[in-house]
Amino acid sequence: MADSLTSSTVQSGESAAIVRKGVAIAGIQVSVKKSEAHTYTSQATELAMESGATVTDHVILKPVTLAVTVAMTNAGDGRDAARDAFESFVEMRKIREPVEVITEHAIYTNMVITSLTPTHSAPYKGALEIGITFQQVNFVELQSVGRSPSTLKGSAKKTGAAPVQSGKVEAKEPNKTYLAEQLDAWKKK
Repeated sequence: MADSLTSSTVQSGESAAIVRKGVAIAGIQVSVKKSEAHTYTSQATELAMESGATVTDHVILKPVTLAVTVAMTNAGDGRDAARDAFESFVEMRKIREPVEVITEHAIYTNMVITSLTPTHSAPYKGALEIGITFQQVNFVELQSVGRSPSTLKGSAKKTGAAPVQSGKVEAKEPNKTYLAEQLDAWKKK
């Protein structure tokens, strides 16, 4: 479950937030989760016809994005919790490893941080509000398809692809022209 059951309401000025002990975003403890916005978008393909009409025949599902705003304070336990959370999110963004994000309404796998916006507002020393945008990464598995030239028949043998040996390849010296050869011979004399 995303949050523990212990909660209380905190109200300051115009905004109110639900504070739950044990709130975590992608495994990082935060003081308050202020908001979460789930975005599901699609793109309809368009193909222009000679008549001037546009044909739409396919819909592409775009990756899900999740925007979360959290607030961090150093109140209570005497440690620098806001800085710790900030550094953890920065490191998570830096290593680019997909994480699981559990929200009130959905569980997302393979999420990476695409935007991180920490904001400090006075007069609260050490307090941070952090906007985090996650995007779901869709993985594919590539398969190699082909036949070796030895299994092909006729003219197909000429175009068949053999396994490629990759590694370090050194450039060959281009063929010298007659004048270049004569110049080299003259330099040696």
